[in-house]
Amino acid sequence: MTLARTLTMVLVSFLAFTVGQTVQAGSYQHIDELALEMQQQTRELYSEFKLHYRHVSDYRHLRSDGGKLFRLARHIHSVAHQHGSIHHLESDIAKADRIFHHLEELVDRIERDAYFGFGGHTHGDLRHIHSLMRSLESTLHHLQDDVKNLAHTRHSFHRHAHGRHSGRIGVGYWWRNGSVQLNNHRVAIRIGF
Repeated sequence: MTLARTLTMVLVSFLAFTVGQTVQAGSYQHIDELALEMQQQTRELYSEFKLHYRHVSDYRHLRSDGGKLFRLARHIHSVAHQHGSIHHLESDIAKADRIFHHLEELVDRIERDAYFGFGGHTHGDLRHIHSLMRSLESTLHHLQDDVKNLAHTRHSFHRHAHGRHSGRIGVGYWWRNGSVQLNNHRVAIRIGF
């Protein structure tokens, strides 16, 4: 085997492995799983708000925004489960991120005020809520990144080598005289020198 062919085979093997990893991490199935996890976390957080913050002055505000986040998470999961519009998911996840960070600020303010004796008092150990919020933030940002990657992958790799759109979902790598593409479970390799 010539050096050029050996190097080409190494490159093709590497690209096939990389493409396989991209498809798995950025797949609707993975996004659906993350969306379900976020839905469960927001449901639990909503319940925890009732247990620990029911005697603070901003309780209704906290529960209202917690409910909005839960309903939005449930909607995101539904869209992801049905392989809905990736741009719809991006928009909804960005909205969920804004609501989450508002809730973070609200919880911090409530706890600070309660500590100094303003606006009511909290109940019990709040470490679970903080742990749950960190987990939810991690899930939300992971979901945001994966949806962004899937949107980029779908946008960038829906084109044929000549710039025409195809109706297929796929990923690939192109260089001057060749390409490796994965579309609908088919691998196409074009090598030119």
